[in-house]
Amino acid sequence: RTGAMRRPLAAAVLALCLGRACEAFTFTVQAGGQECFDEEAPLKEKVAGVWSVLNDASMDIDVKVVSPSGDEIYTAEAESSGSFEFTSREEGAYQVCYSNERTRTRPATISAKIAVGEPERKLVDEIARAEHLSPLHARIEALEQSMSSITDLQKYMRGREKAHRDTTESTKRRVLWWSVFESIVLVAMSLWQVAYLRKFFEGKRI
Repeated sequence: RTGAMRRPLAAAVLALCLGRACEAFTFTVQAGGQECFDEEAPLKEKVAGVWSVLNDASMDIDVKVVSPSGDEIYTAEAESSGSFEFTSREEGAYQVCYSNERTRTRPATISAKIAVGEPERKLVDEIARAEHLSPLHARIEALEQSMSSITDLQKYMRGREKAHRDTTESTKRRVLWWSVFESIVLVAMSLWQVAYLRKFFEGKRI
């Protein structure tokens, strides 16, 4: 496809789910283009993701998830945000593609987060085994990971709020300038009509 790119998702996020909740990552899809990421998943593992257009809440994109064998597992058309969750039926690289082919004029800035399995619980179990932590300490570690997830969600919601606010302010500015333009046109038409009628009646007197 036009402008299509493919690269490992782990490289884009640097270290997805290493020691803490998965971090959201941001990227740009050029107008008419597409960005694809590969995420490795073992058999029968939970795969989940969430995504959102940040720069314009009214901009719609297409998103799809394709299995290693080429089957479409998830599709979203003309959406500005969404999420997906499934259990892998085969081992390999699952491709997540974000398409901005619906517009030829504006790039889309997208925030996304993708996770495989339950890294927080696995991490806590490993620490508990290695350090012989008590169940209470293990729960504290799990609570810390949950707080990190909540923090990431808050960042995501603030990004969505900013996108909606920017869209609203942009719309207000456009309405204001359009009102000013209409007022100028109406005043100009009124002056022209007055001048035309004055000239018309002066001609009648003569």
